[in-house]
Amino acid sequence: MRQLLTNNGPATGLAGPPSVVLVPASIPSIGIARAALRLALDEHDWENDPVFRVLLGTTEAIANAVEHGSERDGRVEVTYQVTDVQCYVRIVDGGCGTPWRPPVAPKPPSIQSERGRGLVLMTNLAQSVEVRSAGVGTEVRMSFTRHI
Repeated sequence: MRQLLTNNGPATGLAGPPSVVLVPASIPSIGIARAALRLALDEHDWENDPVFRVLLGTTEAIANAVEHGSERDGRVEVTYQVTDVQCYVRIVDGGCGTPWRPPVAPKPPSIQSERGRGLVLMTNLAQSVEVRSAGVGTEVRMSFTRHI
């Protein structure tokens, strides 16, 4: 799947326009974005296992945007595009003042750690993951294939 950032937003190479959900940077908002994405996957008859991978990876990315990448009154933009065989998801937060630089290769935290598994989960659930600065915020792009 080709991924480009155009002046009009992300271009995925997939047919049809992407959907965009703009939610407050709060934990309850994760469910709103997740439900919208679930509906799109259901419309394309995705089965439980790939739906689980998409929703868990997306939930982790949105939770990171809410908890680490947004001011209290900020917003998180979730863009997604679903076909019968592919799903593209892009999450952008507004940042907290200073750009965050992701690790080159995320490593699992110690078993005692209560945090630090988000990037590891995303990279193991999606076929591709790209994390980069977006102004003062962070942009996460993930692509999923229905059948792997």
